[in-house]
Amino acid sequence: MLSHFGDVRTLARRTKVELELATTKLVKGLTADPPQPQQKDKAAPAAPTALEAAKLWDLVPRFCRVHGLPLSKTFLQQLAAANDPFMFLFFAQSHQYPATFLLHIIED
Repeated sequence: MLSHFGDVRTLARRTKVELELATTKLVKGLTADPPQPQQKDKAAPAAPTALEAAKLWDLVPRFCRVHGLPLSKTFLQQLAAANDPFMFLFFAQSHQYPATFLLHIIED
């Protein structure tokens, strides 16, 4: 049983990391490249769109804010790497990421 604040913070940090890892696995394959045509007889699952990925990632920054943790930059880094400025700005604005935080991501 968690007996003091330190244990709760530690648990929240570990949960944040687990949320990031799980969500990353769910949206694996998010790229700016258009999907390649599949053979008709082999139905492979399609990679999620950026909007679908953003919906899956929605929980992570909310969790960080509720538990007073630093905001996650993993999804924004993926969007920047995929050269998707619209979704980058949409996600950043909808979760109220600070401008200086975003500049550090873009510069990296």
